[in-house]
Amino acid sequence: MNQHLWQVEWLQQLLQQPHIALNQPAIKQLVHAKGGLHPLLQWLCQQPLQPDQQRLLQLIVAEPQRSIAYYADSLGIHATTYHRHFKKLCQYLLTRLNDGIAEPQASASFNLPIPPTRCLGRGNEQQTINRLFAKGQRLISILGFGGVGKTRLALAIAEIQQAHYRDGVCFCGLASISQPQLVLATIAEALGVAIGPQQTPEKALQQFLAKRQILLILDNVEHVVEGVAAIGQLLREAPQLQILATSRVPLNLYGEYMLQLQPLVVPTKPIASQDLAETPAIALFIERAQSHAARFSLDDASLEAIRQICSQLEGLPLALELAAAHTRVLSPQRLVQQLSNHVLGLKTSIRDLPERQRSLRNLISWSVDLLAPSQQQALQALAIWPAGWTLSSASFALDLAEDDPALYDILANLVDHHLIMQVPHAERWVLHPFVREYVLEQLAPAQQQQFAQQHLAWATQLSEAFNQHFAAAQQQWLDLFEAEHDNLRAALAWASSNHYPIAALNIAVNSWRFWWARSYFNEGQQWLDQTLAQATSQTQKLEPTLHSRALNACGAIAWSRGDIAAAQAHFSQSLALYDANNNPIGAAMVRNNLALVAIKQQAYAQAESLFELNAAVFGSTVEQAANYAATLSNLAMLARYRGDLERAYDLAQQTLTLRQTLNNQWATATSLTNLGAISLQRGEFQPAQRYYQQSLQVLHQLGERESIAECLEGLAILAIQAGQYQLGAQRLIVVEHLRESIGAPRSEPEQALLAPWISQLEQQLDLGIRQQLRQQTSLDRLESMIEQALNEGVEARG
Repeated sequence: MNQHLWQVEWLQQLLQQPHIALNQPAIKQLVHAKGGLHPLLQWLCQQPLQPDQQRLLQLIVAEPQRSIAYYADSLGIHATTYHRHFKKLCQYLLTRLNDGIAEPQASASFNLPIPPTRCLGRGNEQQTINRLFAKGQRLISILGFGGVGKTRLALAIAEIQQAHYRDGVCFCGLASISQPQLVLATIAEALGVAIGPQQTPEKALQQFLAKRQILLILDNVEHVVEGVAAIGQLLREAPQLQILATSRVPLNLYGEYMLQLQPLVVPTKPIASQDLAETPAIALFIERAQSHAARFSLDDASLEAIRQICSQLEGLPLALELAAAHTRVLSPQRLVQQLSNHVLGLKTSIRDLPERQRSLRNLISWSVDLLAPSQQQALQALAIWPAGWTLSSASFALDLAEDDPALYDILANLVDHHLIMQVPHAERWVLHPFVREYVLEQLAPAQQQQFAQQHLAWATQLSEAFNQHFAAAQQQWLDLFEAEHDNLRAALAWASSNHYPIAALNIAVNSWRFWWARSYFNEGQQWLDQTLAQATSQTQKLEPTLHSRALNACGAIAWSRGDIAAAQAHFSQSLALYDANNNPIGAAMVRNNLALVAIKQQAYAQAESLFELNAAVFGSTVEQAANYAATLSNLAMLARYRGDLERAYDLAQQTLTLRQTLNNQWATATSLTNLGAISLQRGEFQPAQRYYQQSLQVLHQLGERESIAECLEGLAILAIQAGQYQLGAQRLIVVEHLRESIGAPRSEPEQALLAPWISQLEQQLDLGIRQQLRQQTSLDRLESMIEQALNEGVEARG
């Protein structure tokens, strides 16, 4: 290039605003002479720059057209200092451009493998790593579960970064060594560093790297992590050395930046075919499938099947690649079915893969084998817990005190090895699904029995605590039980199938209020029926109190499901047992439920007689204040059904005051709902709206869906009364879907009270509009409908 062809202003503009600069013919011609903008920028990055100049130029090239403030902040310097350094850099580069410096040789790459496939779905991670290296970060570790794509990402970074390192990029694989003391010797071999007879690998590497600008990629560090301390010393001795490591565990070196690599994102529900095919996990599967089967074709059904495959395989790239190989003989639809029970059996016949990557089972076995024996035993004990565990339940499972440092060490090590994951925003950990399946598969029968018995003991304690403390902290216990629901199911299933009928029945009886409060009526009925039948058939005589409680629980669930005959039969048997065993409190509680049955049968005189009898029993002692309040609430509901609205209102107000004193959230919300219904029947629409909204606020937090349905029905009537017919219709449609989903039909008295409003609605909205609203309104609208009811309300008239 001729002398003084470039001007410093051109170079500054090219670095700061390349797209504008290229509009100038002279600059465009000069860039073309260098083979284009990208080759020119690469060439500039390869010049022998000082470390601070190199970081500055790499940052500008990696993130073009950012503000001076951004660059200065990224480099940790003042804006004026940045401006001075930038001018100095441009002056130096101008000299190189105009002095006719010969084109440098392409930077060396030591043992850098050429990937046979594209790196998909890692654009954000690549940008993050490139930006960090441009800012001067010396050590970056890509961490993640085996098969998540750490090595492939590292190779993609190496390909991008080659032009930025004067002395090249070196790839050093450590999977083949098992002794930590061989780490430095292996790095030296990868770099081609000869170690003299009087030299240590550490000294030879320090001399070689001291003045070289190299990116060193260390792959599969996890099994020799004890040998990485010397790498920290290399970084201190070689100021221009930067390292990118891949590992399942952190290196725990000073200055290490840890990038946690997650599986590829998979859409959770069907989406448009074009969008689906472009999501990284699905694109990866399709690309690999097409490499195995040249005639592999796609249609909408195949794409949906591939989405399900990717979902089953948790978006794990290695698992997706192994599964894609099977498309040579199986369609995606058939592969979905095969994977349901054979995920760990995925394997490939490709010969040039490491043995650990030829099957999912080998991969997990490699990961587990890296653990110390005590950590492997902890993993086995925790694998029994399908819903994961908290610190408290982990201490139970591992027989360690909750404040024992050993407990924290075990969990930290399992997290570091990416075998367990912490649930976001929660003190809860879960096993990776594939790891759990593998560990359970490896358990001996005696081990499985031991760990399952321990898990059953924990579930029994938890259910007993729930039954004892639920009334005092309902939201807390409902949320806890929701999180542990799968663990409770597992304990119930194991106890039921392994001859522990009393333990299973105890858990079910203690848990019935959870199933009832969260409207899991069908599941609660199944567990109660199953465990009660097993307990009565496998024991000579069931303990009377447990038997009575079980029958009462069965009746309560049946009542909510609308099976009045079954509810009455269960309650009657329970009452007979309580009476026979001289338990007046238990008998009174069941009489309360029999009175509710009588209300549904519209036998109001019988219901009132039972309630009055119970009020005398519960009202005689302070300890039964909650049951006394429940009886008054039921009497208020009965008075409303009979049309005695003054008495109903007085009783409901008494109940509300008492329940607020007792700090019972659900019961307070029930009283508010009752007051809303009474006010509505009295024509007091604004107070009715206020009561319903206050109740709905609490019920929504508790997740009590049957009572939510009652509130929304009342608010639907208020919308109809205010002339908002479409809103009223939408609320009733959502309630209909909700009741159907939880198996809780409307009672006949409530249906009778609702009927006139439905008639009014049908008169005001023609059939076509009602049908259109029904088509547009699904259960998915429930949350938005609740939010609308709470925030907007209904403008009542009258």
